[in-house]
Amino acid sequence: MQRLHETHALQYELFNQKSLLEMALLVAEAFIHSEPMTINQGFSVDEFANYIRLLGAWAEQEKLTVIARDKQTNELVGALIAGDFASASPLEIDNISDKFKPIMELLEKLEVQYKQDKNIRTGEYLHLYMLAVAPQRRGEKIAQNLIQTCLGYGMKKGYRTALTEATHSISQHIFGKLGFVARHEMLYKQFTYQGQQVLKSIEGHTGTIFMDKALV
Repeated sequence: MQRLHETHALQYELFNQKSLLEMALLVAEAFIHSEPMTINQGFSVDEFANYIRLLGAWAEQEKLTVIARDKQTNELVGALIAGDFASASPLEIDNISDKFKPIMELLEKLEVQYKQDKNIRTGEYLHLYMLAVAPQRRGEKIAQNLIQTCLGYGMKKGYRTALTEATHSISQHIFGKLGFVARHEMLYKQFTYQGQQVLKSIEGHTGTIFMDKALV
């Protein structure tokens, strides 16, 4: 366990495989209850947790994912799955539910737009991929601390830009307050997958916004 930051109640650590099952369940529970596209696609906890479990080896290899634990109980209460934007994409995984396919396509389209005028090199772009906080611990600034801890660690490793796809109005607000700038947006009511507007029923959230922030 590599501790990166701590507050009076929580410690923020670099992820390793020992925490994978806990992280998979935490992220799945958070996403199926609050992330717009996940809710729209009707995922079960097991379906979503299986995807996170498949990310475990990638996340450990990237050495950029940050988790938050309660100091008193050792309970995992937050996670920010992150990697190098130039490395193999976490979107390129087989043997997952077809429910992911529209989401993957939307995210890939945003990534292609962002990469168009850039030379994406290893060690320069820090990709903040999935952010989750235990529902009972929201309001404690865990999400903000996860982001700031990950950015600080990334800067020490030489990353020059951080980027993320913010899918939720709250996450968009959090990233905006931390200095991230909107670059591209994919509107849910306009997005089509295999000729169908599969996300048009999403309410309260306009779309996914690709955002970035200069770290140097």
